[in-house]
Amino acid sequence: MSVTYPHLLSWLADIIFPKRCLLCREYVNAYACTSCLNTIDLKGSFSCIGCGLQVSAGRTCPFCKEECSVDQLFAATEFKNKDIQALIKAFKYQFISEVSSSLVVIMAKYIKQLARRGYLPFGQSPLLVPVPLHSYRLNWRGFNQSELIAEELGNLYQLQTEPGLLIRSAHKAAQVEIESHEERKKNSEGQFVCTRDIKGQAILLIDDVCTSGATLNECARILKLKGASYVGALVIAKG
Repeated sequence: MSVTYPHLLSWLADIIFPKRCLLCREYVNAYACTSCLNTIDLKGSFSCIGCGLQVSAGRTCPFCKEECSVDQLFAATEFKNKDIQALIKAFKYQFISEVSSSLVVIMAKYIKQLARRGYLPFGQSPLLVPVPLHSYRLNWRGFNQSELIAEELGNLYQLQTEPGLLIRSAHKAAQVEIESHEERKKNSEGQFVCTRDIKGQAILLIDDVCTSGATLNECARILKLKGASYVGALVIAKG
């Protein structure tokens, strides 16, 4: 079997600069070792994407349905977990794209946990749609972290992924820079465009972190205007 030039460079880089676990700092040729991943607690409860109160199966509560377009929120972990913070920050701000594989391992464990409890986030065979980045931020980071996660999940569970269904047409301040819930909501408005009709289609939005839920709800609103029958969200962590 022939070895391509990029693969040869990757092989040499692993020898000269071997990977270390970002959490325990051991040399394990991975950015998160199995031992460390196994210590990360998965969420056992669900919260409403609007008010944050505990709900059944992640469904948006009746009081928030009018202003929240996401039907269900599945969050694998809590963002207050220091290990999760370290992985996500390395992924997004140190531009280590390979961290996506470790985060998908956490998601897969969470999905297995959900299935054991009778919850099926993939029950409607949804189309996986990553929350898009504006081209400015995409060029700065070099990849869309949500798209990498969505693609790996799609391959793992044999679900269709469509990263081009939503595009981010406006470049605004990053949500992480805004503290107020109302300001986050305003900042999300007018940012997204759905590129085709999706009448009757079930959608599962994929993102790394849900904090206020403003971005996910705006994406869901746009998707429903184009005909989506259901929009859920699956994220690594709830902030």
